[in-house]
Amino acid sequence: MAKGKRVVIEIEPKETQKVGQEVSSELVLYVDKKISSEFIINNPEDTKTKVIELFSPVFNQISEWKEKVNGIEVKGEDDKESMALARESRLFVKNTRVSLEKKVLQEINEVKDRMKPLLNEQMFWKDILDFAKSLMGNIETIAGQKEKYLENLKKEKRSRIIAERMEKAKQYEGFMPFRPDISYLSDEEFELDLKLGKLAFDEHQKEIEERQKLEKEREEREKKLIAQQNRIRKISSTGMIFDEADNKYFYKNVCEITQDMIEKISDEEFDFYIKSFDKKISEFIQKERDLENERISKKREELIRRAGLFLDSVLKTDGLYYCPKPSECTFMMSHDELYMLSPVILETKIEKHNFEAEQNRFRIAEEQEAIKQKQIKDEAEKQFKIAQLKEQQERERKEMEQKRLEDEERAKRAKAPDKEKLKRLSDVIHDCKVTNVPSEESMNTEFGKKISMDVYNLLGKVVKYIDDSIEKM
Repeated sequence: MAKGKRVVIEIEPKETQKVGQEVSSELVLYVDKKISSEFIINNPEDTKTKVIELFSPVFNQISEWKEKVNGIEVKGEDDKESMALARESRLFVKNTRVSLEKKVLQEINEVKDRMKPLLNEQMFWKDILDFAKSLMGNIETIAGQKEKYLENLKKEKRSRIIAERMEKAKQYEGFMPFRPDISYLSDEEFELDLKLGKLAFDEHQKEIEERQKLEKEREEREKKLIAQQNRIRKISSTGMIFDEADNKYFYKNVCEITQDMIEKISDEEFDFYIKSFDKKISEFIQKERDLENERISKKREELIRRAGLFLDSVLKTDGLYYCPKPSECTFMMSHDELYMLSPVILETKIEKHNFEAEQNRFRIAEEQEAIKQKQIKDEAEKQFKIAQLKEQQERERKEMEQKRLEDEERAKRAKAPDKEKLKRLSDVIHDCKVTNVPSEESMNTEFGKKISMDVYNLLGKVVKYIDDSIEKM
């Protein structure tokens, strides 16, 4: 029974069925079915009664247990009460099952004890029977061998003939005529089969040799073709090209080799040709490269010379640029255009460009001067503002220093003894009395004079009270 507020399961599993307690119909049907169809039992009615008495308390509650356990709803990870109920229900059913198993095992053990003498008697009868069968079986075997002497002799002779003929036919296996049983053949028939097998075997060997010969020739042709292709790849790697009209490989007017030579010359000769071709082609390429570099160098020198004739111009990777300022560059012409200009046209372009460049230089100089003057003015204004800022910072520093000193003085006064504070208060009131309060001559009305005199007297009394207090301290 659960220990919480709600009872989930109620049963008395350890007590036997009480008199008049309801018997489970489901259990009765199941027991009747098993006893009648699967198990043959001595005293089935007694056994049935004991089973029903033992299991009925559980079977009467199983459906109710299941319904109640299914009714437990865990609403979330914080619903610990429902989880505890589920755990107690599980443990309760488990304890009931374990208790029931113990009782059933006890009944099973009692049945085993009753069966043990019967099983021993069964094993005894079987052991005596096996002993008798072994004695009589040996006698039957000896008598059978003598009874079938002739049959066994024929089998032995047949097995020997099969072994001898199989040994002779072994080398022609798969080529002799098919025979279900070669032991029934006459010697002449078997010899004829051997001859036929040998003929088929020899024919097969000839076919194999012919195929091997053809395969070898094919491999040689393929090997030769691969070798030729490798030679052609090496030749092509040098840069030589094939001329179909003359059936040859060549590289300009430097070197050449015919297709017929490629196929017939030895490997040593071919290697010699390849090395020779590589050297000649490399020398030719290097010579052309040197000539090209010399041409490029001369062209570069001429481009630099011509570019230098244009005022404020810069020669970049893609052409000539006019750059009156580093940040202002205008494309003028490409390298090829500059290089191809005739001397007359070049001189005309230089004269026109330099005239415009000189005027642009004067304009830029004026702009730079104006910029310089503006920078000087801006710098002066900047320095003036800096000086004002420093002066303001100095004033603020002094004010902060003065405030700091006053704060220190106030703090010092706050820490001073009461006697000293009262003395200062008396001095302040006395000064106020002497200097700040109007005298009776300054008042124009009687009421004003009276007020003035009262204030004066009051201040005097306050000063006297403070002074007396100081003396008593």
